[in-house]
Formats: sequence, structure tokens, C-alpha cells
Amino acid sequence: MTTITKERIELFIKSPLENGLTRGEQMELARIALASLEAEPVSQTYELPQTQFEQVADLYEMQFDDGRTCAFHTDGAKAAQWLLACDGNKVQEYVRLERYHEALIGNSPVIPDDWVMVPKKLTAENGAKSLLSGEFLETTFISFPECLADEECESCDGSGRIKIEVPVSWTTIKAIWNKGVEHFRSSTATGDN
Repeated sequence: MTTITKERIELFIKSPLENGLTRGEQMELARIALASLEAEPVSQTYELPQTQFEQVADLYEMQFDDGRTCAFHTDGAKAAQWLLACDGNKVQEYVRLERYHEALIGNSPVIPDDWVMVPKKLTAENGAKSLLSGEFLETTFISFPECLADEECESCDGSGRIKIEVPVSWTTIKAIWNKGVEHFRSSTATGDN
């Protein structure tokens, strides 16, 4: 046990010139400081909100037959028992905690703020067809000089032109997209971004 008290140290900190430490107290403080520097932790404390994972903790991922992950558990046997009792599923996969963490934080490496992530190919599976079909229109004007300035014309607004908008075909949208992807791929390779 130490002979120096907390109050004595506080008094020295407040006024070191008036309350100097004795040689014995200085040696005692040096011994305490050295011991604290060499000390090993007694145990690890873990805070496990989803943003602060320790890389040493193992988890067992429990999944239902349809692939939905329902929970993570630190004990594989308990995880298997829980799932078997739940609906006959078994532990699907043993995972490391850092893998779960990577899934939570998303894509790596980080995409810069001024970049946009897009698919290389437009398909119905990635939702592009339903999203883009009918979104782009090709506009054509047909002129009718005989209608010019005729306020009562049923085909136009009196300008002598009819505006016709036709949706761009899915094949054309994909062709334009592929050319854009190829352009940016080649400009990235040459460093022209």
C-alpha cells in the first residue's frame, strides 16, 4: 500500500513550491507511474453498438430458409438450439464480427462525394428497365403551313406545328448507357476524370 495520499497529491498540484514532495514521496509516485505503465488490463470491456465492434469477437449468423438474417449470437450451440426451436432452421454460416461490421458500413473503399455509383449494365433485374422506360422522350415537330395563324385548327395551336413525343426504346436507352459507361471507363483509365 502507498504512504502518499490523494489529498497530498492534490495539495502539491495546487501549489508545488509551497508543498514540495519528500524524496520518499517522489520515489513512491515514480513507482506508481511505472506500475501503471506496465499494467495489463484485467478484462476487456466491449461496447457493442453497431458502430464499435471489436475484431476479436466471433458471432454465429442465424438465417431463415428464405435467406433473411434474423439474429447474431456469440454461442454457436445456443444459436443452433434457438433456431431449431424456432422453425427448424440451423445455423447457416459462421461469421467473423468484422464481416458483419463491413456489411453495416457499406461499400469499401469509400466512394468520393462527387462520384455516383451506377450499374455497369441496365437490366430488368436491377430495376433500371422499370425506372427508365418511358422516362426519355424523343420530340418531333411536324409543320403544317396551311394551319399557320388558323386559331380554329384542331391539329395544332395555330403555330402551324404539331409536337409529337415518342418514348425512346429500351434498346436505345441501353445503347446510350453502354456508350456512357465505356466513355467514363476509358477516361478513368487515362486519368481524365
